Amino acid sequence: DGIPFPPGVDYWKETFGSWNGLMLPWCVWFTIVHITAGVASKFYTAMSAHSMLPCVSMEDATHLIVDEQVFVDPDDVVDPDETQGEDSWITKRLARLTQRVKRAKARQVMKIEEDADGTRHVEYTCVRYIYNEDTQSFVPMGLIDPDPQEAHAILARGGLSEELAAETLAAC
Repeated sequence: DGIPFPPGVDYWKETFGSWNGLMLPWCVWFTIVHITAGVASKFYTAMSAHSMLPCVSMEDATHLIVDEQVFVDPDDVVDPDETQGEDSWITKRLARLTQRVKRAKARQVMKIEEDADGTRHVEYTCVRYIYNEDTQSFVPMGLIDPDPQEAHAILARGGLSEELAAETLAAC
């Protein structure tokens, strides 16, 4: 009639011979599954960003991917000419994997929000970026970049004027 499901103890004992014969494949499979799950959970954001399909235009986009610049420690920089002969294939693969992990940690996926008036925007690092149809990109709004003299003059006046403050808030 075939094998009943789930198989009984006799089936497992005949197939694997003993408890040790059953535990070895189970432990190997358990380890593989949990390592895969751990890696997947660590890099979930990078994997979901990698699987997104690009749009023809930012006008159609629903999410925005931001790749931050990764800080490079001068002590970690190595001249490739000095170590080229010493590197084995595994060292090169490990270095490539390390770079991919650093890039994945610096990547963020953000949902593009739309206001009631139809303005599409993204907020990132406390700056609001609004979609500009002319350049088909998100541009920062409400930023004031005064030089030191202008900053002292604004501070001496007690801040921005009501009109300039309202204009800046309206743009955001």
